Amino acid sequence: MIKKTITHILILAAAICILAGCGRVSEESHVSEVSEDETASVDGVQEHLIGVVTYDFSDAEVVGFRNYLQNYISQCFPGVEFLYTDEVTSLEEETEELHAMKDAGVEGILSFVTYDLEEAVNYCSENDIYYMMASGTISDKDFNKVSENAYFVGVIGPGNEMEYEAGRKLAGNFSHKTENNAYFVLSGGAYMGNEMHRLRTVGVLDKLQEDYGVKFAQTSQEIAESAEPTIVQAGDLTVCICPGFMNVSEQYQLAVSSLKSGSYSAAMAVMAAGNFPKHCETVHTDFGMIDCFTEENQFGFINGRLSYLAGKYSSIIGPSFVAMYNAVCGYADEFRDNGKAFSLNQGFWEAASLNEYLEKYSLASGIYVNAYNYNDLQSACKVYNSNASLEDLRKLTDAYSYEAASERRKSN
Repeated sequence: MIKKTITHILILAAAICILAGCGRVSEESHVSEVSEDETASVDGVQEHLIGVVTYDFSDAEVVGFRNYLQNYISQCFPGVEFLYTDEVTSLEEETEELHAMKDAGVEGILSFVTYDLEEAVNYCSENDIYYMMASGTISDKDFNKVSENAYFVGVIGPGNEMEYEAGRKLAGNFSHKTENNAYFVLSGGAYMGNEMHRLRTVGVLDKLQEDYGVKFAQTSQEIAESAEPTIVQAGDLTVCICPGFMNVSEQYQLAVSSLKSGSYSAAMAVMAAGNFPKHCETVHTDFGMIDCFTEENQFGFINGRLSYLAGKYSSIIGPSFVAMYNAVCGYADEFRDNGKAFSLNQGFWEAASLNEYLEKYSLASGIYVNAYNYNDLQSACKVYNSNASLEDLRKLTDAYSYEAASERRKSN
């Protein structure tokens, strides 16, 4: 049911192999080595067990986050261990896993998916467990339901505006670059209330209509929430919206058949698209998506199946860990936002070429260098910095960009 992480350090031979570029290494191997200085302990540090709720244990983004937490954070913060759930794909599974984590003795939970935030937070509150959304976007309505609960730490993620802008930038990368002004859009879970996917899809639709100077009969939100493949047209612009997740067989097959039934010069996905890009290649359709900086997507750029990516990176969850670490160490109250849970924003890195991707990927998944390293994180940890405050956590979170991370590594 739940998976206890096992901390390990990548063996030197594998590190040399990667640095020398001698073949493909799995996402599981993309970890960061830790120096002796980084593992320096603080007197009196106690052990802490933190739960992690995931939507797909094998998903590349989840794998990247897991490697960072297990293989870097656990080394830099002595006494910290992580307990992972199996795949959580329904409210029933979420409830079951929360119960299992409580029985295992977790003190806090970093969640990457929830089907009922209020219910999850209330359960954790009843059992003295801190809870936070570690990397995602939730609606203002859902946030306000739990913001005053003392055990809800907060949420760190793109937020509504950044999610929407990510969709606009994705569309802007392809707008007017096509031969027939026809676009194919994978809208993921927008049809079933996934706020991130809905906002990104609305952003794509708004940007395309704006660039072509047209307006569809339906609103962008109505189109984005389509539960079946839907084709809309206005002026010279044609867009096919196709819902579903590419790791669900029947939804994947529907998306492939929908793509091949039309003629689209560009396809876009507001989430991870699995093997879908190979079908775009066969019908000569450019492809871009909002996902994460992973080895798999690196090969997508190399083989020409991927021409644009907006995404997160493994260590972007560093500030979320810091927030939870402060809470389980007894400093939760000192990191409230006027007595309520905080809501902090982190956006995406972008790459529109292979060279740009390779440049950013080296920092996104570095073996020796992380965008957020132990020194960055400890500056906002009360255990390591007695003056640390919510403002320090906010500044750390805000400094998610590639430029900001590069500057930190140059100076540290």
